[in-house]
Amino acid sequence: MPESPRRLFSASPDPGLYRPFSLRWLYTPYVIGFSHRLARGVPNTVPHILHRETVGPVHVEVGPGNGHFPARLPHDRPIRALHLLDHRSGPLQVCRRRSGDRWPVRAHRADVLDAWPVPESHADSVTASMVVRALPGQGIGAKAALFDQAARALRPGGLFTGATILTRGVAPNRLARRLMSHYNTRGWFAHGGDSLADLDLALAERSTGVRVDVHGCAALWRGEAR
Repeated sequence: MPESPRRLFSASPDPGLYRPFSLRWLYTPYVIGFSHRLARGVPNTVPHILHRETVGPVHVEVGPGNGHFPARLPHDRPIRALHLLDHRSGPLQVCRRRSGDRWPVRAHRADVLDAWPVPESHADSVTASMVVRALPGQGIGAKAALFDQAARALRPGGLFTGATILTRGVAPNRLARRLMSHYNTRGWFAHGGDSLADLDLALAERSTGVRVDVHGCAALWRGEAR
């Protein structure tokens, strides 16, 4: 799996959580069970439904984590190619192991802010769940390369979906504020300037029929490629 020739983005959640052992045994209870529901305020039924309704025959999963949501897609989902994109080997290995017996999986170790190793107008769907929060830069505009690459990879009418944590234009609870402060101080996240208005703008500039739903301090979106 080729690495990006330029750099691998530096601001990212605790690398210990993204080692294979942690991804298998800790990621689901801590990130999906605890953080999603109690800190971010996202019912896990929401991302499950988003995946089920939007994943197409050629799908790109950016930052797949431990592959929790793709693994819970219906077993008869006709996926011809599942592309996994991450700058770490752990998520690629674990997600490939979980889904590789169901669909053809292509794992790409690369920086999501660089050119993606996915052909132009190739994908029916792209999902970037909880990725933008960890990208370096002040504000959504500084992370626009991810949105550009998603638009490039999608065929016209293809679906771009995702989720991120915001600090402006949302109402985080006390636990979320404490965790966000801790993660940003440690350099695991870089979303101190990420706002709902800027997310809306980044999506509207590249997609049509955009819908953004806010749950707590998290925003989940979907839109169609132009």
